[in-house]
Amino acid sequence: MIRRAVEFSTLLLAAVFTLNVFLAALTNVPTHPTDSDDVVFRTVLNLQKPQALMSYEQELELIRSVQALVLRKR
Repeated sequence: MIRRAVEFSTLLLAAVFTLNVFLAALTNVPTHPTDSDDVVFRTVLNLQKPQALMSYEQELELIRSVQALVLRKR
C-alpha cells in the first residue's frame, strides 16, 4: 500500500515537472528585440535605438512613451 502511494507520488511529481518544463518552453518570451521588432520601432513608431545604457527611470519613461504611441496607432 505504501509502495503504491510512493510510486503514485513519484509519477505525479514527474508529470508535474514535465508539464512545468513544457509550459516554460511554450511561453518563453525573448528578452532581446528581433530584427522585425527593430523595423517596427523605426518605421511604425518612429523610435531610434538608445545609444547608451539607460537608467531605470529612463527605461520606464521609454516604456510609457511606447505604450502611448501604440495606443494612438490603434
